[in-house]
Amino acid sequence: MITISITLQKISPEELRNVLNELREIPGVKEVVPPNPFRHIQRMLIQVDKDLNISEILKVLLAHNLMIRSINTSMPSLEEAFMTVTGRRMRERGRRWIFQSGLDR
Repeated sequence: MITISITLQKISPEELRNVLNELREIPGVKEVVPPNPFRHIQRMLIQVDKDLNISEILKVLLAHNLMIRSINTSMPSLEEAFMTVTGRRMRERGRRWIFQSGLDR
């Protein structure tokens, strides 16, 4: 899974709804987190399959004549991947240490 962070020029709520709906229809898009409407910088996060062609996302944004300020992609960290697979956070490591040391008896 890849996270795409896109910073846009501020857009109207109606236009944003249309863009979000179109992005969610793209095969391979797993989640779209809309920008906070109360912030000056409008940044949305999109989680996609690693094989998705990002140009599909750009087509939607450009079709709405949106001004793109920046685009960044990132792969999940080792900790994020661990949490996805196991459903456990790293803080549980401390409990295992206590259990392994026999201090939880």
